[in-house]
Amino acid sequence: MRSRRNRLGQAGTLQAEIIADLREILDLLANRRRDELARLAEKLPEVEGVLSALMRRQRDLRGRMEDEAARPAADEDRSHAEWKSLSRQQGQLQAEADDLASLLVQLLAERPAESIRAAAGHMAQASQAAGAVEPEFAVRHAKDAEEALDEAARRLAEHLARVEADAAARNWPGSKPRSGRFTSGNKKQPTKQSGSMPRHASP
Repeated sequence: MRSRRNRLGQAGTLQAEIIADLREILDLLANRRRDELARLAEKLPEVEGVLSALMRRQRDLRGRMEDEAARPAADEDRSHAEWKSLSRQQGQLQAEADDLASLLVQLLAERPAESIRAAAGHMAQASQAAGAVEPEFAVRHAKDAEEALDEAARRLAEHLARVEADAAARNWPGSKPRSGRFTSGNKKQPTKQSGSMPRHASP
């Protein structure tokens, strides 16, 4: 009988140790989650600024393509040189978009990264068309890239709002949800990034 009680006591002690170990693991995971959310809440607004600048530069480049497409082809050599230059600039923006998408994947923002990868694909096509001096296709793909970046901005704002709301729900110091930080589309610009470049009106 005493042996049975000893076995039960040992089993109870073992279960208590297992529960304690599980609680320790859960605490570690909670701390890791807290560190992760804190890192995201800190870095994602910085990425918003980078994306905002990329959107402005793409909008400006698209406008320059439209201006060149509408220009009379009086000087063919000058026109070819300008389109080659526009092609190189679009290729540079594509490389930056690819880098930004990779960064967002590392920050666990897959949906915004997906939209930016789509924008980079359109940029590649716009660059190729500009290099081949095909104005219509260059402008079309540049516009598609611009729209994809708008979608990325909307998705990124939604993702950041969820991260901040999650942090605020856990009552962590200095964390509170923010709304209306970034509105995609061309009618409204980011509230924190000012001084956007003048737009070229679409035809």
